[in-house]
Amino acid sequence: MTPDMMLIVKPWSLSVLTVKPCSLSVLIVKPCSLSVLQLIPLCAHLTVPVLQLSPHSLDFGTCYVGQTRVQEVFLSNTGGSNSYWTALIDHGETPGVFAVSPDSGTLDAHIVHISASRVALQISFTAGDSTEYKAMLTVHGMLGERMVRLEVRGRGSHDERFESLLTDTC
Repeated sequence: MTPDMMLIVKPWSLSVLTVKPCSLSVLIVKPCSLSVLQLIPLCAHLTVPVLQLSPHSLDFGTCYVGQTRVQEVFLSNTGGSNSYWTALIDHGETPGVFAVSPDSGTLDAHIVHISASRVALQISFTAGDSTEYKAMLTVHGMLGERMVRLEVRGRGSHDERFESLLTDTC
């Protein structure tokens, strides 16, 4: 063991020996009588959340200007610990065209198939003009997990053939 791998703080302290991906080795230093230290080894395996979006892109196609359309994507946590996440949409120069709901939440660890490790995100699109719109949805985890992205696009049209009597499809 090299000196840079161990930090000892006395008394009753935790000392990090080595840090490797998904594992952490720790020594608990316990003062004993007659100035003798007792080292108690402890090994822990760390699990982190792993976020995934399905699908990886979303295209609303051409929609009638002013009508709101909604599609779902699924956010999953395939990791071994809970995830606390937030979703943000980068609209670029056209704010308010796309929206996401919910925009934050908690996903349980994927331990069993019946766990709450998946949530449906509703992405809405309301074209303001007869043009093409693009945005990037980014989901950030609060525990340092890798962020995931979803490219969202849609096109507005004043052509009434794209007007829908249904409220959630193009």
